[in-house]
Amino acid sequence: MINQFDASQALIVVLSFESSQISKKLQHSLCQQRYRELLQMMKVKVSAAAVKELIEEIEQYKGPLDKLQNQSDFKRKVDNFKKIIG
Repeated sequence: MINQFDASQALIVVLSFESSQISKKLQHSLCQQRYRELLQMMKVKVSAAAVKELIEEIEQYKGPLDKLQNQSDFKRKVDNFKKIIG
């Protein structure tokens, strides 16, 4: 079913870490691992360079994923990205 996601659904997956409910789950290593696997799957679903760049930023983040949304530089990039996509 996930393999059938379109680009807009893939974007929702990529940005899901912003949800407080998802962020709480990302405290757990298995959830982090699954989220990273989802990112890999979504990478092939999107064609927009900005989305791929955002995925790469998340992949390169070395800290715990539940803290990602609190990183000021990353938050700024996500905010700019959201302005671009409307």
